[in-house]
Amino acid sequence: LDFDCTITTEHTGGRADSKEEVSYGYIVNNTKNRFCEFVQESLRQGVGLWIATYGDDEFALAPDDVAGHDLVKRYMDVLFGAEQKLFRDPDRDEQWSIKRYHNIIAKCSGDRKAFHWELIRAQMGPNFRPEEILFLDDSESNLDYAAGIGCQLLVPGASDKSALVCASEELFRLLIDRMRITGVADAVE
Repeated sequence: LDFDCTITTEHTGGRADSKEEVSYGYIVNNTKNRFCEFVQESLRQGVGLWIATYGDDEFALAPDDVAGHDLVKRYMDVLFGAEQKLFRDPDRDEQWSIKRYHNIIAKCSGDRKAFHWELIRAQMGPNFRPEEILFLDDSESNLDYAAGIGCQLLVPGASDKSALVCASEELFRLLIDRMRITGVADAVE
């Protein structure tokens, strides 16, 4: 899952520079309808989820800014509870450098998410197949990249239409409906 404009309604720019932008009300209102239900249905069906975003930790311009991993984690903590374990930050060393990523990958790699993809592939192990991934992103160029490495798109063979659906407020309703009717295996085909 892409974060900005796929999970969120409005683009965050990868950071929040006010208390309002990390408030409960703001986050709930800036998250697309039925996202939480989609996550719960995915978990029920055994689907693994990652959030891959260009919103980088380095986007914090002031000490009080919330950016990158912290911003995505703040959204997930508001949506699923402060003790949620569904979406996890990376492990860091004493200098705050990332030692190991989990399922939140926030890095301004500028490479159509190839950096994010390689981390996910490494986490999945040697038997992993790209066609097992449904790549959700509002960016047509990121979707072109994903299709080129064998990932499934929401609208097979149509990155432009997939991007439009991923950007729409109806994204998670459509996904949930498909998952419930056909089961997860068919939902990505």
